[in-house]
Amino acid sequence: MEQSVTGPPYDLDDLIPELAVHARRTTVLSPTSGCPGVGESSLGGPLLWPADEPWPSCAQRGHHVPPDDRNPAGTVPMVPVVQLFARDVPELPFPEGADVLQLLWCPLVHPDDQAYAALPKLHWRNEAAVLATGVLRDVPAPQQGEYDEEFVPSPCTVSPTAVIEYPNWPLCARGHRMEHLLSVTAEEDLDMTMGDLGGMYVFLCRRCPELPYAHRYDC
Repeated sequence: MEQSVTGPPYDLDDLIPELAVHARRTTVLSPTSGCPGVGESSLGGPLLWPADEPWPSCAQRGHHVPPDDRNPAGTVPMVPVVQLFARDVPELPFPEGADVLQLLWCPLVHPDDQAYAALPKLHWRNEAAVLATGVLRDVPAPQQGEYDEEFVPSPCTVSPTAVIEYPNWPLCARGHRMEHLLSVTAEEDLDMTMGDLGGMYVFLCRRCPELPYAHRYDC
């Protein structure tokens, strides 16, 4: 049975014309608790990680599980946050030769970071190349007391939906205006609260050949 979808009763560009120049098509990934596989786009699911590449860890000085900031943790494995396949997010341009985007982060509070939150790391991959070398199966995970539960997402499948947004872009180190790459926002029903239902926002500069990225956090 078909259902008609009714949009908002107004056009934001008509109400605030100066916003039109900032409009950008993007994709909302509505998460649903589930058991995604390594070959699926997911939130908090397993990653298509090369078997010959070490799993990333974080040993940043001073990171800790709140409120115990007097006893910093040691080296902690990062946790998978987002995996996106190009086929599921046609609105997102991928670098040449890449068709998989992976976001991980250290699930601890980092006081040296202005965000005072998890520390993200971004990877671009080629699905065929990873499958050719083999996929890492024995993935390390932080132990109890080595992570902040607010920054560990439960495994979820995602349902991509194209939308228009108006992000406020930061500048990269060379002064280029960066683009909004993705947002990870808190969901009470998915057990990831990130402070007071906050969010992590990742930005990318495509004008620099090394594709630098930056993040902002609010809680």
